Amino acid sequence: MAVPDTTAFNLLNVINELSLASDEGLGECFADAVSGSFDSSYNPNSYGTNNNLLNFRNYGAVTAFFTSVSVAKVGVVCNSTANVASWHNGSSSLPAVNDTVYTNSAGTTTKPAGNYHISTTSAGSSNFYIVVNSSGVVTSKSICP
Repeated sequence: MAVPDTTAFNLLNVINELSLASDEGLGECFADAVSGSFDSSYNPNSYGTNNNLLNFRNYGAVTAFFTSVSVAKVGVVCNSTANVASWHNGSSSLPAVNDTVYTNSAGTTTKPAGNYHISTTSAGSSNFYIVVNSSGVVTSKSICP
């Protein structure tokens, strides 16, 4: 679960998101944080320093996109419609290799293994498809044949 996208959160919210010990400080939070999990609107560099708790607003949030249903054959996946709401933990609008893909906006249930056509809009299409492993991790992203 992400740090709230408000100013009404505290250090304990960040510590819990990072799975740190409850006695850790803000410096340890920044040291353990994954740069791609920061919301670009609150990037640590936007405040000039990495010591502002507000840099963690929306940290760990997932990004919405759309997939097709899983298709067994790669040669057919790009002919399917990407109209299934999905989410990923990457920093781009569409998932990249090593991003985790989820079936819910809380980012708690990973997408099943398979080949998926992807898009940023419902019923849209792109020139890309992804291969997801049994852990919900994107193992490849390719241009449609």
